[in-house]
Amino acid sequence: MLPLTVAALVYARRIDAALFFSDLDNSVQEWTLPDLTARISDRAFRTFEVIVEADGWLSLSTITEKTEQSKSTVIRHVNDLESFNVVVADTSEKAKRVRVTFSGELLSLVSQATV
Repeated sequence: MLPLTVAALVYARRIDAALFFSDLDNSVQEWTLPDLTARISDRAFRTFEVIVEADGWLSLSTITEKTEQSKSTVIRHVNDLESFNVVVADTSEKAKRVRVTFSGELLSLVSQATV
C-alpha cells in the first residue's frame, strides 16, 4: 500500500480519481487523496498546531485559550484552514468545534520533518 500512496502523492496532479474495491459489500468507492500542497500562513500555523495536538474535537473557545489569540482571529484562521481541507468543523452542538483531517495530519508530519 505504501508504494501506491507515494506514487499517488507524487503524481497527484495527474490523477483524476482513485478508486478502491470493497470485498465486504462488493462495491467500488472513490478514495479521496490527501492534499499536501496547502500553504498555511505563519499567522494561522499556531492555530493549526493546537488543533493537531488535540487529537480530537476542540471548541473555538478552547483554541482561543491555548493560542492566546482573540476569538475573531481564531475564527478567521479556522475558516482558512477549512478552505485548505486540513481541518473539519462541526456545528451540530451549541458551539462550533473543529478537528484535524487526514490531510492535515499528513501536512503536519511533513512540516515537522522540514523544520
